[in-house]
Amino acid sequence: MTRRAATPDRCGVTLLEVMTTLALSATLMTSSMVVLRSSYATWRLHEEELDRAGAANAVLRHLVRGVRQANAVTAVTATAAPNGALSVQLNDGLVATWTYSSGTVLYQMTGGSPQTLSDNITGLSFTGYEADGVTTTDNPSDIHALRCAVTTTLPSGANRTASSFTWVRAW
Repeated sequence: MTRRAATPDRCGVTLLEVMTTLALSATLMTSSMVVLRSSYATWRLHEEELDRAGAANAVLRHLVRGVRQANAVTAVTATAAPNGALSVQLNDGLVATWTYSSGTVLYQMTGGSPQTLSDNITGLSFTGYEADGVTTTDNPSDIHALRCAVTTTLPSGANRTASSFTWVRAW
């Protein structure tokens, strides 16, 4: 009987195993990047929608605060007109005016320069109510309450309207 020389145990991996591992790793990395990229795009869209809705709510809060401090409404656009304007007389005799102009809401005090409250607004409307809070009116001297509505278009294409009902302080 002849003895053969013992061969050492083979250690390591084959080229086929390395190629298979690289292909699986590349597939996992590619799918992870696709998921991360779509998640980031969705997050950015959501953030922009929140910013626009927040800007519309901020304009509405500014309007409501001004109306609550007013002694009287001096001018208002027709009921529910999407390009609304409102002027109120304050306690100190100054007149505050809010106007909607081509996607921007402007605020101006008597003798002052107009200030931009917000961009990306698609509508600003006012509905005046008489003292009973139910009967609508366009006559500024009869207005004791107002419904203010601010509309913005979200990046997804949907419109979002924020509205509030408030009483004029002097009433």
